[in-house]
Formats: sequence, structure tokens, C-alpha cells
Amino acid sequence: MSYKCVIIDDEPLAVALLTDYIGRTADLELVGAFTSPIDGMRFIQANPCDVVYLDVEMPEFKGIQLMKLFPETISVVLTTAYPQFAVDGFDNNAIDYLLKPISYERFSKSIEKLHVRQSQPAADADFIFIKSGFEIIKVPFESILWLEGMRDYVAIHTTDGKRIMTLQTLKQFETDLPAALFCRVHKSYMVSLSKIERVDRNTVYIGEKPISVSDTYRKSFLELLGR
Repeated sequence: MSYKCVIIDDEPLAVALLTDYIGRTADLELVGAFTSPIDGMRFIQANPCDVVYLDVEMPEFKGIQLMKLFPETISVVLTTAYPQFAVDGFDNNAIDYLLKPISYERFSKSIEKLHVRQSQPAADADFIFIKSGFEIIKVPFESILWLEGMRDYVAIHTTDGKRIMTLQTLKQFETDLPAALFCRVHKSYMVSLSKIERVDRNTVYIGEKPISVSDTYRKSFLELLGR
């Protein structure tokens, strides 16, 4: 079995070293390498991978903060020159902790732990990562009420009354969100099916919020409702 790997480390030399080690290892396939944690997070959200080699100390995000946002299906190997972060790493379910400078022998030992982790069944993800400003926010599907397209942005309205703004399109969310849970009802709106309280002609209500169902999406929407 080949594991798809991503490297996130702000040091180009560290990226080059890990790239070399992954290239030498038959079980591993490098699918992305990033010196920016934000770029790495975007890639992970859009592309499947099995393991992330993640630096602990980076200017934009700390590695341990970032790994909390990864899907549970991803195994994380932390890399750093600072041994004091090991306990936090393992507390957050990292499979290994590689101290720099990393030897290939030590790197190879982490693959045994990867085999063990990847052989364990994982639950389906029930959340999405949203890039909002300089933050990457983990948003559970259950907390989303509706999404509203606003020119170049999408506003995600949540059960706690927040509005999360992200530089994306509703078209992208049609791909990213599960079709069994969310439905496009208008060029400017996508709704959570479980949050709909009633449908009155061409309007759905989420709480007291009325949202129009346009002719373009009416048929597919009613089919999802079994009507």
C-alpha cells in the first residue's frame, strides 16, 4: 500500500530533506509540499492524503494548532527542533515526533506507526475547514444553518449566531459539502436540510429566516425532500 504524504514546514531545507526521504521510501508518495501552513491546509481540504509531516514552530500557525483542524483520517508526524512539545503532540494524537536534524533511520521507524494507525477504521468526517481571513476554522456540519453567496464571498450562518465569511463560491461548497445534508435552493443560497422547519410554496424557513427557492433549483430540492 502507498500512503499519500504532505509536508508542511516553513524551512525550505527541512522540506527538501523530507522530500528526499519520502522519495526513497517505497510505501510513501509525496502529493504536496508547502512552506506556508495556510497553503498546506487549503491543499489538504481539497485533496485526499494519508499522512502529514508537520513542523511544530511556524510563523503563521503552530503545528499543534493546525493538526487539530485535520480530518481524523489523517495521520500526523510532527517535526521540530524542540523536544518540549512532544507531550502536546501525542496528547493531540500525533503518531510520531521527529526531532531535527532527522536521520533517515529515525524517519523510517515512524512508518511502522503509520501502518498501525492506517489499519484502524476511521469514522466519516462530519465537519469542514473554512478559511476566514487569516484563520482556518473547523465548522461541524451540524452547526451550519445556511450559506449565503455575497459576490466574491460566502457567509456561513451557524447555530451560535455567527456569520463566518470566506473567499469562496457556493459552487465550491456544492462540491465540498455532502449532498445528503445540504442543498442549493437559489443562486445565492444553500441550506442545511436538517434545519428546515417548514416549506411554504417557494420559500423555506430556517427558524424565522425565509429563503426563496428559485425555479432553477426547485425540482432537485423537492426530490431531496421526497416530494
